[in-house]
Amino acid sequence: MSFRVTAHRRAEEDVAQVATWLASQSLEGAARWLDAYDNMIDQLRDSPLSFGLAPENEMVDSEIRQALFKTRRGRVYRAVFSIEGDEVRVLRIRSPGQGLIASDELGIA
Repeated sequence: MSFRVTAHRRAEEDVAQVATWLASQSLEGAARWLDAYDNMIDQLRDSPLSFGLAPENEMVDSEIRQALFKTRRGRVYRAVFSIEGDEVRVLRIRSPGQGLIASDELGIA
């Protein structure tokens, strides 16, 4: 079964913010990060249930999972997402060193 992956507005803003910052440091680095992000999205499309629960799962009523993906230099990023039927909804993207996401910043009820 293939899942449909959508991104919450906040996740889209997170992606833009990370890509913009990385591009200010290295256009090549930003392109590689976007490739890693796209590869993670492909994995969510194929098998979102293979990813574990996010630490934020304990703060909300619905199930929240996380997909970890990393750059060539080994910096680990997190995509926090939910699954509803055949839709995977990416809620937020977290950069290394960022703490947990407050429940009101997840964009879910």
